[in-house]
Amino acid sequence: MKNVLLFLALILLFTSGIQAQCTIPNSSFETWKTDSIPTFTDTMVINHPEGWTPALSLLFGMFSGLKPGVMEISSGAQHGSKAVQLFADSTGEYTDGGDILTQFACSSDPASLEGYFKLEGISATDTAIIMIAAIDYSTGNPDTIGMGISYFTQEKTAWTSFSVPVTYKKSGADSVLIYILFFTETTGSAKAFSIDNLSFQTSSLTDNAQTISEVLLYPNPNQGVLYTQASPNTDIRIYNALGSLVYAGTQFDQTSSHQIGFLPSGIYYVHFSNNELIKAEKLIISK
Repeated sequence: MKNVLLFLALILLFTSGIQAQCTIPNSSFETWKTDSIPTFTDTMVINHPEGWTPALSLLFGMFSGLKPGVMEISSGAQHGSKAVQLFADSTGEYTDGGDILTQFACSSDPASLEGYFKLEGISATDTAIIMIAAIDYSTGNPDTIGMGISYFTQEKTAWTSFSVPVTYKKSGADSVLIYILFFTETTGSAKAFSIDNLSFQTSSLTDNAQTISEVLLYPNPNQGVLYTQASPNTDIRIYNALGSLVYAGTQFDQTSSHQIGFLPSGIYYVHFSNNELIKAEKLIISK
């Protein structure tokens, strides 16, 4: 079932409409709207953040009559007065999770999606993900030129920061899509994936083309000592696949070494920044 959900989610990434703005719509989920959606048996009333659309959970709900697991948090938000919660419960009123997506025009190439989350009641069979796609429509056909995805697997009952780095094959995106999903295959106690205060760390890959060509990291795959080449005073930050910061250092010379033997094997993302982020590289640690 998870594979089906992710496959359908990827289809949605390339079929959603574009909003005419260059910032994340309703990024702190302060405004909400109510819509009446016809189903195969009745009419379903749903509440969702303005500028964001329930997708798979709404589709399943139209067949089953169950409401998407999307809820407004009206107290205890990380920023402002509201947040969004994707949830599943055992009342039989809602689908087994929820999802929301948004797509909007943006001429910059976001380096990462930042925000805060809480994950409660999680189990091994649950899926909690945030995906971001940078898309180029200039040729008439959507070309996904940048992609980032993070899986969330650790329970967090307090607001915790996250970062989803975006890896690019080239510059020139004119649209960005964000998709957030929580789904469970188990019943029982309430489960919830809460999100708030989204923002971009942006970069201009075109403006920094010369700098990007000079940034290197090696060896990759890595076993514990990472060498980087960049301009002095460049900040080096390493994030794991969940978007958590696991290492921070500074490039003091043209070539610097970083002791990262404490990091377990896996996929990581290395951010090079000097006032603004100039490059994000994928790093594989294999021991």
